[in-house]
Amino acid sequence: MAYRGNGRGGSGPQPCYQCGNLGHFARECPQNSRGFQGGGRGQGDSVRGLASRGGFPPGWRGPSTDRGGRGGYQSGSNGRGRGAPNGPYGRPGSVNHGASTDIPLQQRPPLEFPQTPSTWAEKIAKLEKIELDQLASFEIPTAPTGGTRLPPKTFVLSNNLQTSLAKVKQEMQENEENFAVHTIRPSFVTAGSERQSSMLTNHFQVTLPTKTLYEYAIHGFPDDKTRRAKKHIVLDMIKSCPLLQEDNFVTDFDGTVVSWVKLHDQEPKKDEHVKGSHCLVERRPTNLDMSLQFKGEVKFDALLQHTKSSTNPEHLKLDANPIVKALNMLIADKSFSSAVGLETVQVGANRFFLKSGARALKGRNDSTESPLCTIRGYSLSTKPAMGSTLVNINTVTSAFFRPILVSEFMMNYSKVLAKTDAELYELLVGRRVYILYERGDPKLDAPEGRVRTIQRVGRDTPGATKFIKKGTTEEITVQKNVEEKSMKKLQHPHLYCVNLGGKDEKKEAWFPPESLRLLPYQPYNRLLPANLTSAMLDAACRKPEENRHAIIEEGLPALGIDPSGAASPAGDDSLFKVDPAMLSVPSRILAKPTILYTERQATPSDSARWSLESQRFLKTTDDEIKMHVILEGDNHRNKLIYHEAEYVEKLIESLRSYGLKVVDDYKDTSKSWLGSGNFLDSFQRELDKAKKNGCDIVCLVLRKKSTDVYSEFKVIADRATGVHTICLCEDRLLKFGGVKKDVMGHLANVAMKVNLKFGGTNHSVAGITPFLKDTLVLGADVTHPTGGSVNGTPSIAAVVGSVDENGGRMLGSMRLQLEARNEMIDEMESMVKDRLHAWKEANEGKWPQNVLYYRDGVSESQYSAVRRKEIGAIRDAFANTTDVKPRITAVVVAKRHGTRFYPTDDKDRVRHNMNCLPGTLVESGVTSPYYFDFYLQAHNGLQGTARPAHYFVLENGMDLSAKDLQDLTFRLCYTYVRATLGVSYAPPAYYADRLCERGRTYLRNYFNAKPQMRGMDKDTIDAEARRLWARAGNSRGDPWHENLDDTMFWM
Repeated sequence: MAYRGNGRGGSGPQPCYQCGNLGHFARECPQNSRGFQGGGRGQGDSVRGLASRGGFPPGWRGPSTDRGGRGGYQSGSNGRGRGAPNGPYGRPGSVNHGASTDIPLQQRPPLEFPQTPSTWAEKIAKLEKIELDQLASFEIPTAPTGGTRLPPKTFVLSNNLQTSLAKVKQEMQENEENFAVHTIRPSFVTAGSERQSSMLTNHFQVTLPTKTLYEYAIHGFPDDKTRRAKKHIVLDMIKSCPLLQEDNFVTDFDGTVVSWVKLHDQEPKKDEHVKGSHCLVERRPTNLDMSLQFKGEVKFDALLQHTKSSTNPEHLKLDANPIVKALNMLIADKSFSSAVGLETVQVGANRFFLKSGARALKGRNDSTESPLCTIRGYSLSTKPAMGSTLVNINTVTSAFFRPILVSEFMMNYSKVLAKTDAELYELLVGRRVYILYERGDPKLDAPEGRVRTIQRVGRDTPGATKFIKKGTTEEITVQKNVEEKSMKKLQHPHLYCVNLGGKDEKKEAWFPPESLRLLPYQPYNRLLPANLTSAMLDAACRKPEENRHAIIEEGLPALGIDPSGAASPAGDDSLFKVDPAMLSVPSRILAKPTILYTERQATPSDSARWSLESQRFLKTTDDEIKMHVILEGDNHRNKLIYHEAEYVEKLIESLRSYGLKVVDDYKDTSKSWLGSGNFLDSFQRELDKAKKNGCDIVCLVLRKKSTDVYSEFKVIADRATGVHTICLCEDRLLKFGGVKKDVMGHLANVAMKVNLKFGGTNHSVAGITPFLKDTLVLGADVTHPTGGSVNGTPSIAAVVGSVDENGGRMLGSMRLQLEARNEMIDEMESMVKDRLHAWKEANEGKWPQNVLYYRDGVSESQYSAVRRKEIGAIRDAFANTTDVKPRITAVVVAKRHGTRFYPTDDKDRVRHNMNCLPGTLVESGVTSPYYFDFYLQAHNGLQGTARPAHYFVLENGMDLSAKDLQDLTFRLCYTYVRATLGVSYAPPAYYADRLCERGRTYLRNYFNAKPQMRGMDKDTIDAEARRLWARAGNSRGDPWHENLDDTMFWM
């Protein structure tokens, strides 16, 4: 029998989750077809040599003596052993406790929910145990053995709902409300000639609580702490507050408590302090005086009426966010408490990673080891939708630090995650570690006493770092102290010490790196280096059917939801219940657009692509183009020199074939070599030379892709010289010592970029001109500093605007935000004025009458602010420039969401990746009960499950019908200027995003900060970044040379 636990007894027989067999654990199931091989020869010895008495956390196994799988905690090398597959960190081979018999899904024993903790003391104990647990690995079930457990839940669009929406719209027109209400859905589209279908979606219906729930705020709760610090403050409050001992409430560990029993006296006033909730939480330097404040009842009845599209104005204007937040807290808590057979680790508010879902993250072709792993998991979020409240469950995969020795991290991975040791050490700051040796104090040697946080890496070795021994006046080195206590010599005394104490010099506590092990489940929150990106995509991307089955077979149980529907995740139907049947929603497949060129038309394939062969760009410059080529290296070593004539000839041939006029043949084209030394000086010299010689464009050919070199080149070209440039890489041009046979396909894309830089239009799409003839199309985005940025780095906002009716040419403006991480665009009015004047100049002095505005990157809670500030700024720009009162249609486009669709009919799939066909549109079932929104997958997903874009209409002053806006948005996705394919969301927003990325390049040293900049004052960083931004640029405030104003140079 397999019992829950680790062999020391359990809570009763538990079937293997994979196959239902009672004879073994899920991690030992034969259906785990591909484990991750662990430790090879010598790994066990290396761990054994570092371990001392009680030196590992509970649940961390020492090296195995079983020949079936030698290994300690490090990822596999070339050893294999003869037992079962090891985990990603060298877990010992497991022993099968009984023969496995595959039981069809319908015959499996019912899943048994674990006993839910009855008090918060038990929950806290479980939370603390998770932090010290081991990682494991097994494969995702890619397909159920007996089919889906329950048939899908089909959403049917009722006549009552349509009638309700029509009535709401009429009442709103008669009595228009303020900014709290957005555009009511005008109608649902009748398919007509388009194909109707249905799609499964990763949404599940939620039965709302029938009990009254009560919301409380934690008074005295600090907002300036890290999420982890906040969590421990709340846990300490729970331990010391008598009212919070029973399992009758949930918390988000961020200042909110929701309870299904009254914690307050009868009929308290809002914001009144709850009697008996006062407590003092000990924290340095000042203790926290905390208590509960009653905020009110959670109105689930109002949410239910909102989903039913009630005509009551109060239900229409309902702020559902606090109610949804409470429901998310309930589901997340029960996911933690009731996961079936699969323990999870919660990261953030709504992501749960499987402790058994780790996989080593390696470089290209598995040739590069890294200190990271991927862990798969699931996210959940609830939302009010059409007819019901839904919970969205999606697969997630993130990178985490492996639980390796800090010494191994320092020695083996200096070139994997960083360019210098200083940058690598910076990654260790803030990481939590476990001290491996005993320090002679029972409190310090307890598991919780061994866990500390790295403050910084020092500049001295253990032998050179001294401190005064506690209780004495003796000065001792860190090395001697550790060797005396562990009775072992340090193996790596040359490595710098690590400070686990305070930031203040008097509170420092230094340790040798080899005596510290990184704790598991710590997310890696920075951008992955290029050599690990491919492996990350391989781990994260799965085909739609695989993802769907993973959600049903693994995700639901991991989140405490029985896929058979036999049990409520809460164990109490009076709270809530999740229906485990996936929702099925109606969909339409939009007709393929017609692509327009000068002489011919093209039709995209089912994969949303078409060919440029035999085409000529829609519009090109009449001027002749003079080109200069810069080759990396020198003319003795660069292999491209031997094929220079052939390559340049083909490039010129490509440009001419699409309608561009190039002055020189290959033999007359000017060329130069960078040579060795400072690229910065070389770029400036060569670009100045090219500009002086009257060259219109400079082509840089690099040996291989280099973000650093590319960025330096673009900064000088854009800001200092104002010369148009393109960058190419040899590996895209050459193969086996010669120019690639298919190089013309690559050069066709180069030609598209060149045409843009000279004010050309590559192509357009039939059917968009009537809508764009008198319309300024705007796109906007804001980019913010990330975890890798230096504190004080400003945010960047960009606005792009059309200049013609073809949708193939947009110009841009860019400014720094007044405050970092402010999403609302501060200088919206001035940038829209720029776009207005550009539109007028290109349209014979006429002003646009309409504005179609696509806004990227804002959340639902910011919709009203966008209307008030940004759309208001568009109106102000018109009012202060012209007499035109524009008709504005504003649409928010979102890509960062968890909604996915899964085709069930072969004719609705792309054959090679099984995704929905491009043009799949869903406007009911998972959309708003009132407002005008829709999901559109315009592109063909290259990897994994395609993500549709979500469009939400804030205003519709152009009075576009649902079909007109949906068709126009879809067609615009095929006007993308630098590729012959449909893109995933509206190009105006896409171009603004790309322009923001160019802005990040200009401030690259701030957004990707060097370690030496970390300690600088925030205000100093902000001031220096603004000075650098303003050092070059045009007269309007954009950070680029005025020569580039009238082109899409950033594309």
